[in-house]
Amino acid sequence: MSPQNDGDGLGFLLVAGAAYLIWSAARPAQAGNGLGRNMTEAEATGLDMARVLQTPVTLETARRLGRRGRIPVQEISPPWVEKSAGSQPYMEQNTAGLTLPALGTEATVLTFTVPRRKNGLIDRIANQFIGGGWTEGSGDLVWRVEADGVPIQGYHNMISSIGTMTNPADLGQSTLAIYENQVIRLVARNVAVPVAGQILLGMFRGRFYPIEQEGQNTWL
Repeated sequence: MSPQNDGDGLGFLLVAGAAYLIWSAARPAQAGNGLGRNMTEAEATGLDMARVLQTPVTLETARRLGRRGRIPVQEISPPWVEKSAGSQPYMEQNTAGLTLPALGTEATVLTFTVPRRKNGLIDRIANQFIGGGWTEGSGDLVWRVEADGVPIQGYHNMISSIGTMTNPADLGQSTLAIYENQVIRLVARNVAVPVAGQILLGMFRGRFYPIEQEGQNTWL
């Protein structure tokens, strides 16, 4: 190709490029790519506002991609909702039983301490009276559950047995949160039951898990 032809070809490319730039600048903005490209500043701002105001979509089962982006992995539930890999089941009970205390006094039926570096929950409770002289619900014998000496709301004035040693009460969705080094007690107060060798029994069941598993989502 001659030098003259080379110059003509270059001139043509320059003219064509300039024409394309002029056409592109005058072309109407195209929305829909989600990145604000080919949009005026006002249009891009409007799109951002629409994203902020849009109601988030909630899936029935939230999922995230695995490390390599190939295997779907279900989101991990908090350790107090579902049993985690590091959880440890426990069962605390007084198998020997405690003699009913004297009238007007109280006694600790069962006590245990939450282990160091563990939090957990109580999901089953038993508070059982063996013997005569007491009518369930009469108020003559009152039970309570304490954490570090403080009665737990809802379990601070129990006037009946909510579970037995062979069939402890399942707390369902009302599990009790317990924390590292807390002292948990089941206490019974004899208000008006004549003492005649009656026996009191108690049980706590649940699980502990490492504090680190809570992350930023603590119960407190």
